[in-house]
Amino acid sequence: ANPDKTSIKPDIDAVEGVIKYIKNEDKTENCLYVKAYNCTTDNPYADMIDTQEFFGKAGHKNAVLAYHLVQSFKDFETTPEIAHKCGLELAERLFADKYEVVVATHLDHKHLHNHLIINSVSYADGYKYRNNFKDYFITFEEYRTLFVLKTAFR
Repeated sequence: ANPDKTSIKPDIDAVEGVIKYIKNEDKTENCLYVKAYNCTTDNPYADMIDTQEFFGKAGHKNAVLAYHLVQSFKDFETTPEIAHKCGLELAERLFADKYEVVVATHLDHKHLHNHLIINSVSYADGYKYRNNFKDYFITFEEYRTLFVLKTAFR
């Protein structure tokens, strides 16, 4: 097999496109519900690529450039403010200590939802994000329980 034809190369345009999509002003009330950690909201993609280049992790074949998580709520389950706060707390608890993260809350459907884009390379130490689904779901479930309890008793 020809490795140039069968290898998957990082799709830089896809990551940049997803970031543009999640920051869509029509979905985020003119970006009122967009926040970035450790990067700018104006051009988080460039910041993330700069981090990857700084640590020599950019441009590798089959490389994961970023992760895209979606946190959804049931129809009419919450307000835009609380949904956004949930997304921010998720980012802060799981990623913001070491990674560049963009959180955008979309309000264009009955079910509010957050998009999180996480750089695959840590700005703090250059290590790639590594986690298995089991750890992610355990961590996420613990976070969800804590947030629901904290919110319920305010």
